[in-house]
Amino acid sequence: MSADVMAAHDWSTNGHLIWDLVRLGYLNAKDYTLDTTYGRGVWWKLWQPGRLLTNGWTDDPGQPPADIDLVVVSTPHDLHTGPVVAAAEAGKHVIIEKPVALTMDDVRKQQAAVNKTGVKTIVSFVLTWNPLLMTIDELIRTGALGNVFMVEVDYMHRIWCGAEKWLGSKKQAGSSFLAGGCHAVSAMQWFARSEAVEVCAYSVQTENPNDYPGTTTAVVKFADGKIGRTTSCFDAQMPYVFNIGVYGTEGSVRNDKVFAPKLFPGQNAFMTVPCALPESGDVTHHPVGGEGTHFVDCILENKKPFPNLDDAVQTMAV
Repeated sequence: MSADVMAAHDWSTNGHLIWDLVRLGYLNAKDYTLDTTYGRGVWWKLWQPGRLLTNGWTDDPGQPPADIDLVVVSTPHDLHTGPVVAAAEAGKHVIIEKPVALTMDDVRKQQAAVNKTGVKTIVSFVLTWNPLLMTIDELIRTGALGNVFMVEVDYMHRIWCGAEKWLGSKKQAGSSFLAGGCHAVSAMQWFARSEAVEVCAYSVQTENPNDYPGTTTAVVKFADGKIGRTTSCFDAQMPYVFNIGVYGTEGSVRNDKVFAPKLFPGQNAFMTVPCALPESGDVTHHPVGGEGTHFVDCILENKKPFPNLDDAVQTMAV
């Protein structure tokens, strides 16, 4: 299996993802070039790289080569749609960096192209493969928490880079929720097991030089009656935090603290889950290997990946 990468200049998720696929034996390393021009190695196969690296970003990448099976799209956020549509129309499976796009029109264009051709997709909400989040998912699935009625997830990551950097630009990054906080929205919806039907949100603008408000809090009502709350904050002077709260009638979770007496008879205090936590915003800390392995397994075994583009549409709608 070969993969093509639309690589971002200063974004290393693609490199770690492709390298993990090579390391695990899914991809052939000799088909790739290791480019360290921008300080971090990025494994990629040539797909009009001159247009990417010398002439600026483009939303019209042309058709991917015929001899590849999947495409990784991790360009700046406003330039996902062209490569995703081109890949889908060429019959290539697609890994899409989050967020899917900055507008629902672009999200729907990608979804229409993918659904028309039937290719498989996965959206890189990589914390889906963090051990703590996987543990919480299992507690919900097995009923250990009873009826889950409220979920809250926060993404707090100090990002002050200014509009001269694409991540600080409203045109290319969108907002704090789109640029990073969508990880929290995805986790909230995953744990709620329901689609959001109402959202109310407030933002605040600080002296952060990014050209969009750095902090937004949203309250969500889900179709099955659950409620949720999520915050994306780029402004606070503090270490990276990914807060999680899942509250049920038989048990609750607060980050890595679990109280589930239905599962642990006699429990009278929170217990700590001893596992790797979502405690860093550095992409080298993210479980991209789990994402890549899951996606390739789904391709080879013809299974539905999670979260695929249809799943992510619900997240993007929030």
